Amino acid sequence: MPAGVTPQISPESPTGEILRYTLHNPKDASGKPIYSLNDLKSLEDYTLERLYRRLPRIIDLVSFGGTVKRYEVHPDPARLRRYGITLQQLKDAVSGANANIGGQYIAPGEAVQVVRGLGLIGQGQDPMDKAFALPDPSAARDVLRSEEEQRVREIRQIVLTSVDNVPVRVDDVVEGGPLAPASPSVQKASSSDTKPASAA
Repeated sequence: MPAGVTPQISPESPTGEILRYTLHNPKDASGKPIYSLNDLKSLEDYTLERLYRRLPRIIDLVSFGGTVKRYEVHPDPARLRRYGITLQQLKDAVSGANANIGGQYIAPGEAVQVVRGLGLIGQGQDPMDKAFALPDPSAARDVLRSEEEQRVREIRQIVLTSVDNVPVRVDDVVEGGPLAPASPSVQKASSSDTKPASAA
């Protein structure tokens, strides 16, 4: 358990012992929480629960509290009409752009290699992995915010259709229209972290 955590065992239940714990948020110099509730909930759901489930005699975990991170697309009806795009087209394009696709396999010699196309937003990488590598909580928070901004920009670049061979992207049909160019930190992160995707 992390330093400063004092676990307590509840009275026995019919299925065994129950251990309860809470995640606490470190504070910055001004006394404000460093991480958002989304960060803590993501840490619990996608990192801690997976680690705990590997331990012997752990039967199940139930978590509650926090908020679930989600990315929302707010279409502008006038912009949709301008490009002749329906809500269904927008929904299908966004959901279709966030998927891994199997591509059968190849057999070079006696080994078999699975071929797949990686198409997940953020290349399927958990931003928490980068944050864990940093000793300073504020630096970890900055990495998480940068990764969030990068994912929003990726979603906005999804192509919906083309008009006169010019792609129409999510960016063109949402409220407020296209974003300004990315901040230098996001551009640096996206250029240094970009890896070629597997091709089928």
